[in-house]
Amino acid sequence: MTGNTPLLELVHSCLEISDIDKRVQILQRINRLLPVESMIKLPAFITNDYIDRTLELLEERLSSNADSKGYANYQDEIG
Repeated sequence: MTGNTPLLELVHSCLEISDIDKRVQILQRINRLLPVESMIKLPAFITNDYIDRTLELLEERLSSNADSKGYANYQDEIG
């Protein structure tokens, strides 16, 4: 999915960063790039574990051409 390449690059770069403040900034940027119906409702308190889990799920969604749901139900998965 070439349309998702910039998002995947951001996801990968965020997964490699250890600074939590930078990770939150990148996660917020990724969220702004998602379609409105797919945007993540970010909690007020964000941990490294939350970022890792969210990015891994998002990466799966962006990489999967076979997923007919797209990212419409993404928020349900990250809870």
